[in-house]
Amino acid sequence: MQPRILFVGRGLPSGGHVSTCWAIGQAVTQKINSSVLFVSYGAGSTFLKFLGAACVDLPQPAGAMFTHRTFPGWDLFELQDYFGPIMDDFQPDLVVCDGELYFPLYCKLRGIPCISIASPNYISLDFGPYEQYADLIAQLLNTSTVVLGYGASDCEPSALLDASRLVMTSPPMKYDRAQLSAKSVREKYGFGEEDQIVLVYRGAGNISTPEFLSESKKIIDIPVDLYLEHLQYVYPRMKLVLVSGTPVDIPAHKNIRFENYVDFMELASASSLVIARAGRNVMYEMAYLGVPSILVGIDSKTDLYRNCEIAEQWQIAWTLHATEMNPATLLAMIERAMLPGEAQRISQNGRAFVPENGTLAAVDKIVEILETQSLASKNAGGNHAKRKIALV
Repeated sequence: MQPRILFVGRGLPSGGHVSTCWAIGQAVTQKINSSVLFVSYGAGSTFLKFLGAACVDLPQPAGAMFTHRTFPGWDLFELQDYFGPIMDDFQPDLVVCDGELYFPLYCKLRGIPCISIASPNYISLDFGPYEQYADLIAQLLNTSTVVLGYGASDCEPSALLDASRLVMTSPPMKYDRAQLSAKSVREKYGFGEEDQIVLVYRGAGNISTPEFLSESKKIIDIPVDLYLEHLQYVYPRMKLVLVSGTPVDIPAHKNIRFENYVDFMELASASSLVIARAGRNVMYEMAYLGVPSILVGIDSKTDLYRNCEIAEQWQIAWTLHATEMNPATLLAMIERAMLPGEAQRISQNGRAFVPENGTLAAVDKIVEILETQSLASKNAGGNHAKRKIALV
């Protein structure tokens, strides 16, 4: 029988948690014969279905409207209501979750191994609300079979985490650099070889404060105005691709394209420049790909400001805060980013900052747990005694 693996990703509109689940899930199916099912909610489910995943769409957690970025997701009562039927029907051998802090405890109560994928904020626990709720976060993560933490040179694990359960790896990526051909990606999206693609990405996260919404809107509005008034004349081969999960008003123009969803990492790999909110996963992906980027910190209460500081420290992107974002400031950054020497410098720094794709290390840990579980079942004479983990 094939091992059954349930991937549970937090359904934020930014897509970071489900994107990581998707990357690891795809790599698992390529390495071992397995049955994989994804579960999320809201924008996470939409994103997974856009990628072609088999996904169960559930109601969002009651706490999803919190204005800070650390809400623990579904609570135990919600998990029992929503996941009882899924667990009974799918009967997973292993659960891999990202961003759902109560899920490891839920799995422990059901006797199912659980790997928690933990982003740097949940590993370091030294910033803002993550520091404020550090004891609770660590307590919940420590109920995992394994905490698979990822980060670059910017992440030091908290002493609150159980070191015997913690495995650190490089950030998991959907693609290896070698998989992505700029020529093929450009052809797929209808761009010419000489086109200068500027990918403008506005994510909303789970923040709904007026400050966040108004500041994030600038990420779309200002580049569009600059393009219409100046950039299209200076860079005649420049093409703007605007990505926003929420509707935006943009003028009709042959060189401006709007998308609700794109394969962000794929399209970014063929772009001359990315302008985006300073999410940690976006920062890691651009660094790994070596793509020049302008990262925008939105709302001083979020970790996006801190991510800008990290990017500045390691010189892997140009950064600015949305409160300081205006046409003159952004234009100067774009013109600098379009200089070959500057773009090359940022690219080299980025690849040194994130030199490896951590996806395969995550898959190896999944295989290890499945093999251990299979051996334990065999020794106990369980129902899965004849199950083997078959490599593809």
